[in-house]
Amino acid sequence: MLFFLPAPPSVPPALASPQEQVQQQREAQQVGSLQIEYERVASIDVEAGTMTFEGAVKATYGETVVTADRLSLDYRNNKGVAEGGVELRDPEAFMSTERLEFDWEAKTGFAENVYVQVGNMRIRAQSLTIDPDLWRLERARATLSRKSDPQYEILARTVRIYPGKYGIANKVSLDLFGLRLGSAPEMRFDLDPRIDGFNLPSIAERRGVGLGVSWASSFLLNDQTVLGATAGSFPNRYPNYGLNVIFMNAEAETSFRKLKPMDDLKEQGGDGWFENVGVREPRNESAAIRSPRILYMIGSKWNTSTVARPEILNNVSKAYEAVFESAGTVGGVGLRGNFRVQSIRESAATPFVDRFVSNVTVQSPVWYLNNKLGLQVRGDLFSTFSENTEYGWLRGQVGLLWSLGKGVNFGLAYSEASEFGTPDFLFDTRLYDRALHGRLDYVRGPYTFRVLYKYDPGTQTIFDHEYEFAFVAESFEPFVVFRQSPNDYRLGVRFRIDNFVERLQRRRPDRTVKRPF
Repeated sequence: MLFFLPAPPSVPPALASPQEQVQQQREAQQVGSLQIEYERVASIDVEAGTMTFEGAVKATYGETVVTADRLSLDYRNNKGVAEGGVELRDPEAFMSTERLEFDWEAKTGFAENVYVQVGNMRIRAQSLTIDPDLWRLERARATLSRKSDPQYEILARTVRIYPGKYGIANKVSLDLFGLRLGSAPEMRFDLDPRIDGFNLPSIAERRGVGLGVSWASSFLLNDQTVLGATAGSFPNRYPNYGLNVIFMNAEAETSFRKLKPMDDLKEQGGDGWFENVGVREPRNESAAIRSPRILYMIGSKWNTSTVARPEILNNVSKAYEAVFESAGTVGGVGLRGNFRVQSIRESAATPFVDRFVSNVTVQSPVWYLNNKLGLQVRGDLFSTFSENTEYGWLRGQVGLLWSLGKGVNFGLAYSEASEFGTPDFLFDTRLYDRALHGRLDYVRGPYTFRVLYKYDPGTQTIFDHEYEFAFVAESFEPFVVFRQSPNDYRLGVRFRIDNFVERLQRRRPDRTVKRPF
């Protein structure tokens, strides 16, 4: 935002004569690193070190743009005041007010009677105070509604936001159609994308099993240590539970995703855009593979399930597991390695097997054939080594990405795999060896439609198809998701606050991350 502006020079730039100024109206003038457009210079005081610009003033620094009727700069003390119809725009937010005070050296600011739009969240507040590590709003009213007179608003006496960490709202209530409902003394929300925060248990449904209770939460013990826990209970099943501790050197701002090692029992390649309709864009797959990180995890998990495997089990247990995962890029190529030592069994009736498991993924950059068509290659290697046997498989995938227009994308990929050795468990093996995948995404206006088909050239059958349909209805997004493999069907409504939270997660200081390879 504007509070990141550098200081102008200690002496003001030479100004043109009044006649020349008239000829140069609306021409940009550089003041240090700040570019200013204006109609006239209202005043200049070299001794005091102040300058005032008037007439549809536009100040630009990088991607941040401030417009106002009047802009006063105290360049010796690194302070400024924008007045009259003030609007601030940057890639993350929009703000309007009548008066904005700022200190570009201390990166602070203050405004009264502000309107702020961050993503799809609209906020009105009596005042907004910004410091580098704390944003404070007084008498705030927030809504996801786009109407000038929203049917509902969340009210808070004060809101303190620690960007990229957490937020605290005090004296919170809901205004629904003019009726004030409830009052919570304090509400806390997590903004660190590395963790889930504390979640209440939720009702979950497993096809063929029935309704049950599921719970998962994670917490930061310190800036580089996460404690995670899971639990669940379903009819005619042993209760599942797990505990793990993750140590990391990675920083959340490098990936904007939950930082935890990939799960060796989940869907193989489930982070791929050609594999999973839930992966919304190809760049999400790239982030999962390329985001720089080094992670260590130790944990224990009991009666968990395998997903999208030749053998679906619900009582797989790991008495212990130690995991190392490293990811990054080398010469434009994404590289992720996941290595684990574990003691695992497939059911309570079978013995534990001690073994070493590795999973390595390599992803090429996108090679653009033209401005709409790109080619990308991915390879996955899985292997196990135990006292009983050795096993592994290698899969390669070539994918074409084709942009058909704004919000419409098509993809076609061919993959082939080969295996060696004898597996410890059937769920280690591949669900298929050869496949042709076709995917179409339509995301335009309020509508979202994604469809993915997987075809086996050997058996000449479609062995999997998936789709998602959703449409935006004001603050809510009803959706339907179906996946044949894994067997998954979901019908629900999303509360569209994720865009707002994601933008707040990005607001945090940069930290150095060492490349793991």
